[in-house]
Amino acid sequence: NAQLLCLDTEWESIATQKTDNPNTATTGTNLAYIFNETLVEHQAVAQRLQWLQETLKITNQDILLHKTSLTQDVALLEIGLPLISGGSVVIAANNQPTELQELIGKHKVTIVHLYPSELPTWLNTTNQAASLKSWRSLLSSGEILSTEIANEFLQNYPVSLHNFYSLPEAAGEVTHWQWLEEPPRENVPVGNPGRLSVYVLDQHQDPVPTGVPGEIYIGGSSLARGYLHQQQQTSQKFIEHPQLGKLFQTGDIGRYHNQGYLEIVGAKQRHIWIQGKRIELADIETALLSVAGVEQAYVLAHQTFLVAYVVVAGVWNPQQLDSQIQQQLPPYMMPGAYVPVSSLPLTHEGKVDEVALAHFPVTDNETERKIAQKRLRDSHVYISPLGEHSHEEESRVPKMALGQ
Repeated sequence: NAQLLCLDTEWESIATQKTDNPNTATTGTNLAYIFNETLVEHQAVAQRLQWLQETLKITNQDILLHKTSLTQDVALLEIGLPLISGGSVVIAANNQPTELQELIGKHKVTIVHLYPSELPTWLNTTNQAASLKSWRSLLSSGEILSTEIANEFLQNYPVSLHNFYSLPEAAGEVTHWQWLEEPPRENVPVGNPGRLSVYVLDQHQDPVPTGVPGEIYIGGSSLARGYLHQQQQTSQKFIEHPQLGKLFQTGDIGRYHNQGYLEIVGAKQRHIWIQGKRIELADIETALLSVAGVEQAYVLAHQTFLVAYVVVAGVWNPQQLDSQIQQQLPPYMMPGAYVPVSSLPLTHEGKVDEVALAHFPVTDNETERKIAQKRLRDSHVYISPLGEHSHEEESRVPKMALGQ
């Protein structure tokens, strides 16, 4: 029953209609979207895009590359920034570096977002930098960014690097750091707060001095409402501070440098970030322990994929194990490899010895090798073929650090 309008024959009638924006009942506190079960409001989206536009000095002359899945909040950045600035967006069909570089050169793209784990792939791809003169800014977020990898990338692709600390519970980017010179740190800083307040607090939730590590808390009107149908988790993570108001407790450990910028140094809890998604390692271990025959399980980040160390009673069958936990976990939380161990090594304090576990060989048989390679392809995370890459290539693969 929709009304059809023919612009060619009915334009005179259409031109007499009001030109004002239509009335809307939507307010800033209405729900805009749900990402990773996080409830984000319209005001948070608007503040995020406006801050990014001002920070990156985006104009109607800019052209952004949209290559990220719509299930990730970076996609909103890639699409939303051109919309509010009058710029353009070029939509990529896939994430292959060669094809992306061709798109950048052909359509004169000026701004591109790449996750830190994507940079080694570009470094191992034929460099087309000579044809990418329009590309002015590289945006990076969602993972720890290695200074070594970033420096090598900038030597090959002379763009302006902008690194962000980003969280779904804060509707995306929270801090900003622009690479003007190589930082004297193993990892690139995440910079200064922008649209939100970022606090580093001790175990009593009191501010710590500059240079002293503490847990990162975020406050401001851009915070998410909480988690969908998870009232207990919402009340645990979104707290009411007596002096600072509503805060989100990130679980990340950071410190402020004496020059004012923020560094991520670790995590209070066992979680990691992969392409903007927080992965609670304990959730993967719980799924593994639910499988019959699994007595113990521990998960670590190995270079750019997850490794599950498993103690089983009976026959070792990693394919069956993989198949069963697929029913409980999303693809990005699936291990890239499984390692059988007779028992989990412990430290003198009785905790799992992660250093000892890391020395166990990963994917030492053909079955595990195939599982690992398939998982890496499915998750779009790069790593050289196991056992076949050179030491030079291995040094380019960033180690996923706990925390950011």
